[in-house]
Amino acid sequence: MTKAKILLVAAFILAFAAGAAAGAFAFRPKPPPPPNPSFLASELNLTPEQQEKMRTIWAQNMHDMGRQHAQKRSALFQEREKSTLALFTPEQKQKYDAIQHDFAQKTEQLAAERKKAFDDAVQQTKEILTPEQARKYEEMMKHPTSGPGGPGGPGGPGGGPFFGPPRHRQPSSSPATSHSITPHGEE
Repeated sequence: MTKAKILLVAAFILAFAAGAAAGAFAFRPKPPPPPNPSFLASELNLTPEQQEKMRTIWAQNMHDMGRQHAQKRSALFQEREKSTLALFTPEQKQKYDAIQHDFAQKTEQLAAERKKAFDDAVQQTKEILTPEQARKYEEMMKHPTSGPGGPGGPGGPGGGPFFGPPRHRQPSSSPATSHSITPHGEE
C-alpha cells in the first residue's frame, strides 16, 4: 500500500471515530423533567389550594363512578349469561359448564402466578432498602394506590374489576337462572 492510501485510510478512520464520539455525546438522554402536578393545573394555572380541591373532586368522582360502572357492568354480564344459557339444551349447558370451569381454574392459576411475581418483586425491593425506607415502603403497601402496575392498579394485586383476572362464571348444574358471571373479588 502506498503512503497516500495509508494516510487516506487513517484519516477516514479518525473522521469516523470523531463523528461517533460526537454523536455519542450529542444524543445522551436528558433527565426527565420534574413531575407536573397535572395537565389542568398547568393549563389553568391553578393555585395550590385549587389543585388540592381539584384532586379531591376527581378522586371521589373516579372512585364513585368506578364502583357504579363495575356494578352496572356486572349486571349486564349476568343478563347476557342468563339469556345465553336459555338458548342451550341440557347437554350443551353441561359442556358449557365444563368449559367455564376449566377457564376459571386457568384464570385462578394465572392470578396466583401474578401474585407470586408481585410478592417476589416486593421482597426484592425490601432487600435493597434502608431500614427507614423499608418502614415507609411497608406503610405504603398497607395503603395501596390505584396507580398503573402498583397494588390495586392494573396488573397489581387487588386490581379493580377491570384490571384483575378475567371474569369467570361460577359453574353450576342448576337451571340457567342460577348461573352468574362475577368480577374478580366479588365472588
